[in-house]
Amino acid sequence: MRTTKVLANSTLLAVAMVAAGLCLSAFVQAAAADEVSLSISPSDILINNTEIKSVDITITNNQNFADTFSLSVWPSTTWAGITPNLERYSIINLESKSSETVKLYLSAAADAEPIATSFLVTATSTSVLTKNVSASATVIVRTQRRTSVYISDLFIDKYALDPEDCMNIRVDVTNLNPATESYKLSTVITKDMTPVNRLEDDLLDVDGKSIGSATHSYCIGKYMENGEYTLSATLKSSLNKLIDTRSVNFRVSPKVMLTYGKSVSYTPFAQIKTITVKNEGNVVEEDFYITESVSDFVSKLFYPVTTPTSVESADGKVSYSWKIDQLPPGEETSVTYEIRFVSIWFSGIVIAIVVYIAFTYVYTPRISKGFTMIGPLKRGKEISMLLELRNSTLYEIKNIVVSDSIPPLASLVEKFDTMRPEAKKTDAGTELMWKIKSLKPFEERVLTYRIKTNVDVIGSLHLPKAGMEYLNQKRQTKIVSSKAIELK
Repeated sequence: MRTTKVLANSTLLAVAMVAAGLCLSAFVQAAAADEVSLSISPSDILINNTEIKSVDITITNNQNFADTFSLSVWPSTTWAGITPNLERYSIINLESKSSETVKLYLSAAADAEPIATSFLVTATSTSVLTKNVSASATVIVRTQRRTSVYISDLFIDKYALDPEDCMNIRVDVTNLNPATESYKLSTVITKDMTPVNRLEDDLLDVDGKSIGSATHSYCIGKYMENGEYTLSATLKSSLNKLIDTRSVNFRVSPKVMLTYGKSVSYTPFAQIKTITVKNEGNVVEEDFYITESVSDFVSKLFYPVTTPTSVESADGKVSYSWKIDQLPPGEETSVTYEIRFVSIWFSGIVIAIVVYIAFTYVYTPRISKGFTMIGPLKRGKEISMLLELRNSTLYEIKNIVVSDSIPPLASLVEKFDTMRPEAKKTDAGTELMWKIKSLKPFEERVLTYRIKTNVDVIGSLHLPKAGMEYLNQKRQTKIVSSKAIELK
């Protein structure tokens, strides 16, 4: 319906122009036939799409003196798909009773509708004395298609797009023949006559007296240059013979976007910083600066790998600037500088060692061994032993085995206030063992047992270290020990 309406309106307007041109031409020629005459041959031509034809315009000066005439064509620009062009400059000098012929070229666009239109050609005297002397004639131009198959519509749903936008494309092919035909449809995007992208070719089977369509979705690239683009569709026969072409223009909007990023790396004696700038837009960025500021103290350690364009100092800070002349879309550039700190490096190592030692000490599971005893070490003296377990880590420890031993000079008292150990007598004394499933972070557990001396102890009684074996969060077996005790 939309195509039919356009053809109908264009036809009515063209017919009206033809009638108006004929009337005006007749009026002007009747008014000035004695002084000057103008004729067009042929005055009615048939032209095919994409074809150029010419007509001869003959101007005759009937006056008794020489005169200069100017030629004009109306409409002077493209009308109904037809473009008029005079073969040379439109000023013509004519002697008395003489004639001259010039050509008017008429070119039909590929998408010109098959209708009739007209162009009015007028010759007007440029002399002050004969300024009202003129003559006109009309040429009727009838357009017809070379073939009964043509591209009837090239549709896009967006004419202005941003980078990464997508548009829908539809190409309609009309077949006026009664039989079904096969065609090849190619669609190309160009900028300034240079191909940018070629869409996948379509093979269309168009039924007789119907319209076939091919559709595409095309997305603008992230860095696609801004500006005007042309989308062209070309229709060819199954034998690869050109049938019809049609084009439409669209515009890609400019996008300005610079992104900045910093990366830091280290060597044993320096910190290396790299500032990276990437052009994420579709416009070439020119004459901009990358700037970095550091304190006066740090500036003493500042060594640029990329030489800065300028250095400025103010308010306790030093600013370094690098000028970038040009950065095309999708590309990046970077500047690098070093902060060299040998003394700081050594200080950092010392601090790190101290922190590591402190961390290791504070956050390591521990076992401590203590005792309670009143009076001298005589035979049968009962001594209370205490083992304190503490999980100082940030994770749960599992499969805990606590071990302790009693020397031969003492024996275990079978009386327990806490968890009962497994006891085993050996030649070296008595071995004690407790098994604990787990200790949660910062959980504590106390184990107690009693011993008594078998003889009067002269000097001191040595109680060996207690041990704790466990699995850490990596399921590694670790062992820690308490200090030994000397009872006197």
